[in-house]
Amino acid sequence: MAEGVGFEPTMGLHPCWFSRPVHSTALPSLLNMCKSSDGGLPVHDFLAIFISLCPEKISTKAEILLIQFVIGAFLIGLTVIIHALALDRLMYTLEEHSNRIFIWFRMLWKAAMLTITVFGVFSAHIVQIWIWALFYLMVDALPDMESALYFSTSTFTTVGFGDVVLGEDWRLISSFQSANGFILFGWSTAFIFEVMSKLYHDESMRKNRKT
Repeated sequence: MAEGVGFEPTMGLHPCWFSRPVHSTALPSLLNMCKSSDGGLPVHDFLAIFISLCPEKISTKAEILLIQFVIGAFLIGLTVIIHALALDRLMYTLEEHSNRIFIWFRMLWKAAMLTITVFGVFSAHIVQIWIWALFYLMVDALPDMESALYFSTSTFTTVGFGDVVLGEDWRLISSFQSANGFILFGWSTAFIFEVMSKLYHDESMRKNRKT
């Protein structure tokens, strides 16, 4: 491992999933190390750098901040895409099966539609919370899955109890997650309100047509 990129034997390696030896040098060296033969940077290698890097291997605080900004942007983008796809699919499902739900539940069909909506939105948030929790676990920011999931949930919901906190190396990431959760919960609230408005508006239009 000492033959990698001038790795100093006196500096201990922090456990992580990055399989290639990394020296505590500037970020450009890390990027050059993962370049492919044609000069490109494969996506899986790019993600491996920023998801698997341990802050102990980075020499300056500026580089640590840069890593956290990149990871934060990536995770926020990923959760936003997941949320957009989930809400789009949920709306399609509601529209596709609304007649069937009306036949099954009759007088309670609007309550059934809203229940399905809330559970669908809630499921999307659970996936997003797990993504952040797995990240904390992968970089050893938290000791175990229970702590990672608890911290991720309290941060994503902007509760922030404060009994479990991140170290200085990763604490900026938690602020990104709070902003991420705040925006996505607002998006979910607007979506549920839109579905509810549409349901009761359609019901009102149906009654007016009958009269």
